[in-house]
Amino acid sequence: MRLATVDFRAVWVSPDGKYYDGDAHENRAREILSELYGMDKVVWPDDKLEKLGWIRLTSNLMWEIRMNEGYFNNRTITQEQLDCIYDWCLKHNKVLPPIFD
Repeated sequence: MRLATVDFRAVWVSPDGKYYDGDAHENRAREILSELYGMDKVVWPDDKLEKLGWIRLTSNLMWEIRMNEGYFNNRTITQEQLDCIYDWCLKHNKVLPPIFD
């Protein structure tokens, strides 16, 4: 598991606003769960990470912000994550999500 920067095209964004390498997202999710939460052998690691408040940003095949349902409606997204999403979208020339309107 390694920290990433806004330059990475696929990242996981932690609730405290840090970018983590998101390439091979499921494998990285498994690593994050193991190293930061002590959770091993999680069946759907990407879904579990999202339930813990993480957000995946990727532009490898198509532009996508993947997060647990209701993030924007329930406002469980942190200001640190909003800042990361904003910076990442600008860096990769992506349209900002509706929450920035």
